[in-house]
Amino acid sequence: MAGVLEYIFEIRKRNSSLGVELLGGVTHFFGNIFNLVATATVLNVGGLPLADGIIGGAWAGCLSCVLVGLMSNLPITASAGAGPNLVVAYTLALSQGRGGLGSYDAALTCCMAAGVIIMVLPATGTISFITDLVPNSLKLSICVGIGLLCSFVGLQQVGMVVRSDEGLVGAGNVRDPQVLLTLAGLVLLALLNSRRVKGAIFLTMVALTVFDWTFLRGWPAMTVSPRRLPSLHSPTVGILSQSHFWMEAISLVLMLVFDAMGLLFGLAKLAGQVNEVTGSVKGGNGMFMALGLGTVLAAACGVSPMVINPPSAAAIMDGAKTGLSTCISGILFLVLGLPLASTLSAMPPCTSAFVLVYVGCGMAAEAAHINWDDPIDALPAFLCIICQPFLFSIADGIYVGLAMSFMLSLLSGRIFKRRGEPTPLDGDLLDTRPGQAPLLSEKTVRPTLSSASSLHECKGFARPLTYYYFLAPTPQDRGSDPFMCGVKSAEF
Repeated sequence: MAGVLEYIFEIRKRNSSLGVELLGGVTHFFGNIFNLVATATVLNVGGLPLADGIIGGAWAGCLSCVLVGLMSNLPITASAGAGPNLVVAYTLALSQGRGGLGSYDAALTCCMAAGVIIMVLPATGTISFITDLVPNSLKLSICVGIGLLCSFVGLQQVGMVVRSDEGLVGAGNVRDPQVLLTLAGLVLLALLNSRRVKGAIFLTMVALTVFDWTFLRGWPAMTVSPRRLPSLHSPTVGILSQSHFWMEAISLVLMLVFDAMGLLFGLAKLAGQVNEVTGSVKGGNGMFMALGLGTVLAAACGVSPMVINPPSAAAIMDGAKTGLSTCISGILFLVLGLPLASTLSAMPPCTSAFVLVYVGCGMAAEAAHINWDDPIDALPAFLCIICQPFLFSIADGIYVGLAMSFMLSLLSGRIFKRRGEPTPLDGDLLDTRPGQAPLLSEKTVRPTLSSASSLHECKGFARPLTYYYFLAPTPQDRGSDPFMCGVKSAEF
């Protein structure tokens, strides 16, 4: 059995173990259990019974996680989450006179169509084409922006950040028990991680839950749902001929793709599954195919499209590195999530809040690798970072960053430069002197994803190319010729 798992998930090859992946799967599950009841509550507004939403969400989460684990081998989970569920309940399920599609079943049909489109995109190379056009500095900024958004959501969950009449937001009641527990959880987690304790996030979640149930809110009643199978929904074929239907489907696809693209890169970077030179995610196409198929199955189960769960970072930071942890999480959706959803949803808000804040801390570290010396790189990256939490949308932040990057590249002329061509515009790349051979600046480093945009590779063409750059010998090796330099090529 161990040999089969090693063949499928490459556990040892990624320096992991069965125990670590099992712990990661449990952390995945407890970090995502909130979505099960929260999504069912939102979809209930659109006309889906609450029980059907919980059961359908558990089955959809199980199937999607198993698909993601097998098809991408990434420690990233998927479930029906915030964003698409609001679109389904408050937009698509409305009557046609109010801008909707007329019924909840019609809204699910739109989700099915979006899932099929997303499933086909990787096969046509569209996903790779889009990701290749995104500059590496912008990819890093997406990761940072997601971290800030996660932290903002976490602070909102416990009331540390609240609405303000004087401004958009303000400070909440810092004496609230959930706020204090969140801060205590961050302190405990930081101390455990400083001592390299395995499963630090999961242990902190358990400690906060036990404390809350023992001293604050009391232990919840253990209730078991008698139902096990979801109510299946068939597509509304007649609506496929309406142009309004396809406009809504395309809008949903764009939202899902850009949300998934940002989260996938951020979480894969955290897991060490991003090619440092090309910026591509290992298993990225498999992830999108799994999300598309999972969205189709979710619509059949009656719930909103599948999205990548930001709390997946908790399991990654606990050491999960393969899709085995994702598959384990999917199985737990049926084993524990289905019968005990109402009980597990009673876990205190602080157990997810401290995770989201700590995840933001980890993702913000990528800001150090952005080329802040070059305004053509820095401004789009900065806008992408701040717009994600300010606009409360990953996709909108990416849109703003891409638009600014394209505009600056076009007006500066960089978009017309030949791929692979070195340029002295790229922030301290070359130290050119009149009549002299160009010298490499001391700040120049080997072009990788983590070394910012020192070569044109980081200006939007993140793919294997041959780059020619100047490597000046050290002053000790130059002898009497202070401007001696060599030319080397690097194949990536």
